[in-house]
Amino acid sequence: MAGCCLSAEDRECQRINQEIERQLRRDKKDARRELKLLLLGAKQDAESAKRFILKMYQDQNPDKEKTVYSHFTCATDTENIRFVFAAVKDTILQLNLKEFNLV
Repeated sequence: MAGCCLSAEDRECQRINQEIERQLRRDKKDARRELKLLLLGAKQDAESAKRFILKMYQDQNPDKEKTVYSHFTCATDTENIRFVFAAVKDTILQLNLKEFNLV
């Protein structure tokens, strides 16, 4: 039986080590699912990066008749994110109301 002769301090160190190992395995698993995007261009050029990302999404639009709406935001700014979602919901609602001649 492993750990039967360990002191309380050694058992606590062992428990902490096991938790660290579990967290490292979870982090490694999560890292495999991440999408990493390398932006090449002028250093600290946020506008160039934004144009690049926007073009990348626009190029994926197979139906050029459909509009791609874009909005750049900081993902940590929750108020900005709420504004974007509200605007998207409003746009979808307005389009559906027009489509069914309700406005």
